[in-house]
Amino acid sequence: MAVKFSGGMGLMFLIISGILSGAFVSGNQMRANYFMETREDRKRRINWSFYLLLAGLPNVIGAVVIYILFM
Repeated sequence: MAVKFSGGMGLMFLIISGILSGAFVSGNQMRANYFMETREDRKRRINWSFYLLLAGLPNVIGAVVIYILFM
């Protein structure tokens, strides 16, 4: 159960981080987004993306370690 919860939360954080960072869009869409947002909005979006990445990675790593040790 710990593996599912920790891994699920970690994957959720990583997916939201990828969406906010623009990792799942094409180059043309990224370029359009770049010119449509202000510098402050871009900085806020990238900061949130980074914080969610930092929250997601330990959860995924913990789930992998728990799975390896106890399964």
